[in-house]
Amino acid sequence: MYKKKFLILQRVCQKYRIPIFEHLYKKKNIEFKLIYGDDLPNTKTRTSGDLSKFESIKIRSIHFNLFSYTFTYPIGLIRLLLKIKPDVVLCEGESFFLGYLKTFLYRFFFNKKLGIMHWCYVSLPGVIEKKGSIKYFVKSFFRDKFDACVLYSSYSLKSYIALGQKPEKGFVATNVGDTEEFLKKHKKIKETKEELRKTLELPNIFTVLFVGNLSDQKKPFLLLDIFENLKDEEFNLVLIGSGLLEKSIKNEIKKRNIKNIQMLGHKFEDLVKYYVASDCLILPGLGGMVISEALASSLPVVMHKSDGVEYDLIIDYKTGFRVKNANSEEFIKKIRYLKDNPDEREKMAYECKKLIKEKFNTKNMVQKIIEAADFSLQKRKDY
Repeated sequence: MYKKKFLILQRVCQKYRIPIFEHLYKKKNIEFKLIYGDDLPNTKTRTSGDLSKFESIKIRSIHFNLFSYTFTYPIGLIRLLLKIKPDVVLCEGESFFLGYLKTFLYRFFFNKKLGIMHWCYVSLPGVIEKKGSIKYFVKSFFRDKFDACVLYSSYSLKSYIALGQKPEKGFVATNVGDTEEFLKKHKKIKETKEELRKTLELPNIFTVLFVGNLSDQKKPFLLLDIFENLKDEEFNLVLIGSGLLEKSIKNEIKKRNIKNIQMLGHKFEDLVKYYVASDCLILPGLGGMVISEALASSLPVVMHKSDGVEYDLIIDYKTGFRVKNANSEEFIKKIRYLKDNPDEREKMAYECKKLIKEKFNTKNMVQKIIEAADFSLQKRKDY
């Protein structure tokens, strides 16, 4: 049986992508390889996790800044493509422009039948692209050249179509984390919420969880506005994560004398326990993977705007809430609703886990990626 040679091209390989690559590697009709480059210096864009369970090739890359953008140049990529002779290549989004540019050059000169796919979110909710800009022109030009696009969400698909692309070229692989791992870990937890809180040294009151990097994009200072207006004997906020704003946040908490916030730093080994010990996850700013992690742990999510996955994952009064405006009053209203309606909260917890188990999970992502690859190859067969 012929195995189609499936190549994924990324700047770096981040941990949350590894389960997807493992699944692809195990497919009997696919010969899977990952190509990735050097870490971006002085950033969190770096390879992490165990890459030993699938075939991967690291190539040297040069990073440089131009017009306020960081470009990554993969050294020897065309030479490597000539050696591997892939049937289809899935290229990481806009951030690896020079990577997919070299892949197109390889196709033009050496293999007209090569299927090339794009993997991206297209645009973020609330962000409008300037149609007359050079960036817009370049992105539009290459979008037309890709045979298919693997999209982060149904919101991405709508954006993709609005930018003039054919809907049949778009395949929605809703972007989730390692859902299988979180479902597995959640199943192993036998303690009640109250017992877990005692073990984790959390107060046994309504607990709101934030997980993420403490940076401007995440809007952590909005959390202070919210919890400054919630009674500390009724509500508790647990902050997991660190970042550039950590010290500033601690100083502000002290200055405002907010008593119901616990900053715990990195707790990623026991993260699922904190999800289960909490009553809801809060995302005042951007945040992607943590949404599916929370849902897999039966935890409703209260949020504003993310990378578009919220249009698939967060259903009001079912798996959480998407507030219309990112202000403290809107968030407080939804948090109070969850506290005051424990029966509804229990129903929502059930629906959260069900949605991940049945619809939006790692296996679903892999299936959509394979469908996009098959579509790409079909489009190129007559070249």
